[in-house]
Order: sequence, then C-alpha cells, then structure tokens
Amino acid sequence: MKNIHPKNNYVAFYDINSKKYIYTRSCIDIKKKNTIKYNNKIYYVIETDVSSYSHNFFKSTK
Repeated sequence: MKNIHPKNNYVAFYDINSKKYIYTRSCIDIKKKNTIKYNNKIYYVIETDVSSYSHNFFKSTK
C-alpha cells in the first residue's frame, strides 16, 4: 500500500463505553504520549466517547 500521508500518525481511538480500540491514521495534534502496540506498529491512544461524537474525528461523520 502506498503511503499517501507520511506525516500522519498512527492513532488508536479508545471508546470508553465499549472499551474497544479503533485503529487509524490521523494528522491530529497528539498531546498525550499514551501508546499501544498493534500489528507491530506503535499507536498513540486517544480516549473518546464514540457514541457522543466527543472527538472532532467522529463529529465529521454525523
């Protein structure tokens, strides 16, 4: 797969209600340094409540 956005970070959104991770890439500004390893890649963890669209990433999907 071609790396279209090389500056994007690997991000794991952690849904606090379902206690599940959503793995993706994003150019969001990462202020916390919590990480998780998944498929041999390091992902920055961002806690969010997907059901309430509490993060801008999910607000745009409404």
